[in-house]
Amino acid sequence: MTPSATATQEFSFGAYRVSRDRRSIVTDGGAPLRLGGRAFDLLVALLERAGEVVSHGELVARVWPNTIVEETSLRVHVSSLRRAIGDGLDGLRYIENIPGCGYRFAAPVVRVAPVLAGRQGPQQGLQQTPQHRAGQMIGRSDALATLSTMLRGHRAVTIVGSGGMGKTTVALALAAEVGQDYPMGAVFVDLSAIDQGREMPGAIANALDLPLSMQDTLDALARALRDARVLIVLDNCEHVVGAAAELVERLLADTPVSILATSREPLGTEGEWLHRLAPLGLPPRDRQPLADEAMQFPAVELFVARASAASGQPFAVTADNVADVCALAWHLDGSPLAVELVAAYLPTLGLRELRSRVGNHLALGLRGRRTASPRHQTLAATLEWSYRLLSAVEQLVLRRLAVFRGGFALSAACGVAGDDALDSDDVLAAILNLISKSLVCVDTRIGPAEYRLLDTTRTFALQKLREAEPVDPVLRRHALAVQAMLGAADADYRAMSRAPWLGAHGGQTSDVRAALDWCWSATGDLQIGIQVMLNALPLHELGLLAEQNARIELALAHLAGMEPPRPDLELRLHLKLTWPSLEPDWQGRPTAVLLARAKTLAEQLDQPGARISSLYCSWLSAFVDGDYPTATRMAEGVLTIATQCRDEAGGVLGRRLLAYCRHYTAEHDEAHRLAELTLEREAYRLPPEYASTVPHGVSMRLLQARELWLRGRPDSALRKAEECLALAETAHSHAQLQTLGFALIPITIWRGELDRAEALVERLRLVAVKGHSPHWGSWAASFAAVLKAMGSRRMPFVQTSNAKELDCMASVAATWHHPLSLQRLESGASHWCAAEVLRKQGEFILHRDGPAGMAAAEAAYLQSMELARGQGALAWELRAAMSLARLWMEQRRGAPAHELLSGVVARFSEGAGTADLRAAAELLSACGAPASERALDHAPVDAECGAGGR
Repeated sequence: MTPSATATQEFSFGAYRVSRDRRSIVTDGGAPLRLGGRAFDLLVALLERAGEVVSHGELVARVWPNTIVEETSLRVHVSSLRRAIGDGLDGLRYIENIPGCGYRFAAPVVRVAPVLAGRQGPQQGLQQTPQHRAGQMIGRSDALATLSTMLRGHRAVTIVGSGGMGKTTVALALAAEVGQDYPMGAVFVDLSAIDQGREMPGAIANALDLPLSMQDTLDALARALRDARVLIVLDNCEHVVGAAAELVERLLADTPVSILATSREPLGTEGEWLHRLAPLGLPPRDRQPLADEAMQFPAVELFVARASAASGQPFAVTADNVADVCALAWHLDGSPLAVELVAAYLPTLGLRELRSRVGNHLALGLRGRRTASPRHQTLAATLEWSYRLLSAVEQLVLRRLAVFRGGFALSAACGVAGDDALDSDDVLAAILNLISKSLVCVDTRIGPAEYRLLDTTRTFALQKLREAEPVDPVLRRHALAVQAMLGAADADYRAMSRAPWLGAHGGQTSDVRAALDWCWSATGDLQIGIQVMLNALPLHELGLLAEQNARIELALAHLAGMEPPRPDLELRLHLKLTWPSLEPDWQGRPTAVLLARAKTLAEQLDQPGARISSLYCSWLSAFVDGDYPTATRMAEGVLTIATQCRDEAGGVLGRRLLAYCRHYTAEHDEAHRLAELTLEREAYRLPPEYASTVPHGVSMRLLQARELWLRGRPDSALRKAEECLALAETAHSHAQLQTLGFALIPITIWRGELDRAEALVERLRLVAVKGHSPHWGSWAASFAAVLKAMGSRRMPFVQTSNAKELDCMASVAATWHHPLSLQRLESGASHWCAAEVLRKQGEFILHRDGPAGMAAAEAAYLQSMELARGQGALAWELRAAMSLARLWMEQRRGAPAHELLSGVVARFSEGAGTADLRAAAELLSACGAPASERALDHAPVDAECGAGGR
């Protein structure tokens, strides 16, 4: 084929784009690369015959026409060219020297479709550098491998995806990878540069340097390609999809060419193989990953790479910014274009400002590279391109679907998008077309199909909705649809186990919030809002606890004037306020006031379920405050009512609550029995008014983990806590918080694994922030203070007045003598950790008073051992025995010390690698050593790892 006299030929290789006639070479970022004239001519000569050996004489004739030059000049210019394009760096090889023959361009080359010289119109300037090359793409290796296999087995493959998803980038990388499989290589044709389908044959002819014009027909193109074994990449087919389908079918029938197309909808040709390009991988939404974990997800990796390039210095994900980076990635839905546009503004706006603004249409308007095509310079332009290709009905339906914040069913979509002028059949047909055109996503992996808009698409469509019609009627229909969705969730609650229920209804939280936002607005409907709020009670399983407080108060004020009164609704709303009222930053009515009113309403209703619900909330208040006797009375009251009324659900709840009470009052055998009974009904669904925010399986397993450690089985305890966390991660943030705070963090500290504990405490802090829980944020701060004080004799500075939290810190701190802990010890309120608090009080006395305090310390140790033995708490007994053995060794009573400690150690069957048992082993060894060899006057062995002793 000879070059067309009217065409501007462009080539793409590695990270470069070369325009032959404009005599320019630019990088992916649009920056020009400076080459001397001879070096540029050499490059073009080699690119035009990529893969072939070009002789020294041919190159000299091309670069130095009518001039006699020495071969050394050629070698010098080739070397200069190699240095300029980075040949040989990072393993990249572009130009090969074939000794005695010439040079060959060895890297894959894609010929990019030319723009006809002299042609005016919108296509001018649209042939721009793709964003990435194969070696630089992030998160697309799997797609590239799949497409490579697909293209090698089939002649027509279409990459389908929404705008900005990176279809062109992947297509170019794929063409570079498989182009060598075709004798004539691969050519790239950007169809966005044409206005009408009839111009396609001419565009392809220009790409192939065929002697055809833009007026030539498909017949002429087919004749010209009858022997051509070439891969033709047809980019951006969506606006000429019908003509593209006709052209592809004709070329497949009459020529040996292969077609790789990109489009926002399938071409619909016979034999077409489709690959839908998914968004880049995102961090999980149900838990916030640590910084290192976040970098494993391609959307985050791309953000970091582009932010670093924009800043001119490395940008890293850290513990302080991981929440903001993940939030940006989630909002941008893993769209490569969106991520790139936003990351480029990091130096200008900063990360926190980007996160706060990106949801407010900012992402739509951010401008990218000037060298990109106009429709890829902003997200709005990309979406506008797709929007204008829709029919009027499709545009209307897309706009109205934008009021959904999360996934939706077809029935809900038809109810919201339809009205008197648009029936459900029209809406359904439009949605199916929008799916085909990559503007509505569909997920059929779990249960019934779920549909949704990407966040960027939704933001764009919502803006169009506000411009086109009044929004309130659409939002009313959405609130009613949410009410119906919640009714279905409530009906399914008992009929389905937890995992399928969450799969079917777990994506509703954002739409519940949106519906309530509108219902409580100036133009909303409070009646619908109250019903939505009450129906949303099962969504406590998703962690919706504290965010509706002000609305509940308004709803209660509304109910106060209702005739006839509705004590049932008022009770449910009061109970919903109990959970957030336990948070330390609560600004509403005191918990006691709420519980008193709930008790009065329950008595008025005189229904077993109402009384059990009220007792449950009273139990929770007492338990969180560490008032275990009161919590026990509440739990026993639940069981009594459940037994009298044969309320199976109340019985399961009562046993679960009582299991916790027995554990914290150190009745470990009974706690174990009740936990086992509760786990036998693990799959049983409690009614929403009885259900905890934490599933049975998590709640009872974390209790079992604590029991195992206290009973002297530290390895089993750790395994059970890890099993519990894995289960909690399938639930929500509150389940993770309880598992971390009550079980996994204390157990790792008790075991002496301080580095791991530090990482877990950071995770607790991050999950508490995400879950909007100041209560657990305080626990995270207290744990951090405890770890900071390890290795010293000072008590950690813990800023909390919560007795339950203080009990836990007393059990994990190396040194502890807090006044409130001593009060609880004396009053018998801190049963489960009393033996350890008592032992540490003995340590404090001995450190403070020296030899004068030995008798008091010994009494404390003996009392601690006796208390621990009576409770079956072998872990505390070992620590008390070690403290007492050290004291006796200082008194030269090595034999009794050895006998005492060895008897306790012998009762352990596991955990030899834990800090306490390692320290005990060293202490036993020291008990038999001569006094001169004993290390008795220093800090205890492994004290900073949580081992017993002062």
